[in-house]
Amino acid sequence: MFADDISHLVPGSDSRTISESLTRNLECTQAWLIDNRLTLHLGKTESILFGTAQRLAINEPLNVTCNGKAIANRDSVNYLGCKLDKTLNSESMVATIIKKGNSRLKFLWRFAGVLDYNTRRLLCNALIQPLMDYASPVWFQSISILWRNKLEALQRKCIRYCLGLDNRTHIDNSHFREINWLPIKLRIKQNLATIMYKTHHNVTPSYIQEMVDFSSSTRDTRAPQTKAVIPQKNTAFGQLSFDYKGPAIWNSLPRHVTESVSVEAFKHAVKSHYLRSLD
Repeated sequence: MFADDISHLVPGSDSRTISESLTRNLECTQAWLIDNRLTLHLGKTESILFGTAQRLAINEPLNVTCNGKAIANRDSVNYLGCKLDKTLNSESMVATIIKKGNSRLKFLWRFAGVLDYNTRRLLCNALIQPLMDYASPVWFQSISILWRNKLEALQRKCIRYCLGLDNRTHIDNSHFREINWLPIKLRIKQNLATIMYKTHHNVTPSYIQEMVDFSSSTRDTRAPQTKAVIPQKNTAFGQLSFDYKGPAIWNSLPRHVTESVSVEAFKHAVKSHYLRSLD
């Protein structure tokens, strides 16, 4: 449940037990706020039950209250700029990104005739690219091929706009190299690799550092290369997690990339590495 950016998370397999726990937690929170002369806006407080479609089908909806007032139960909620749906398939998040991206691109097309290439590219980088980047290492892994295709279609529209191409022009790797952009899949890899670089240099939160174990390769004892330990994951779903995906991407990068001297240098090096792979 959410009061601004405050959330109570309760794990469990029975929705009734979860509802009772959330009710107690919410009432304790309200009491603490009252003692500190603060107010809980119950009208903006929401609850959501996360789970697989099968588990949700056999469980009753949440019935959370706070001092007798019912709390709205939602199928999706907004939290820290992300739209979370009850099955965590990120479809609501991607639908919002595509809607906003198309709306902004439609607005930019009105002025395309008076803007040069550099300005059009700058505007796309400032107004549309951040939509696709925000929290992308989290939501991108769980979306279906259908929604990935829709994201790629939005990116191709942006490339046509920046390069002044016709709406029916086929976009291939040469256009990505010309505009110096990575396809979405490689862009996500770049973002994950950047998190791994920051983790390797101890500039990420502790909860992320605890998920990754770095070791040195013993193949070359004169100059060992730092590798990340890839944990064993027996399911395809488990292999989408950061503690598996991140180390796998890091270990695939050449030494001259992983040994970059700064975050900015690393971003440029890994982007150049992936752009060359488009050849």
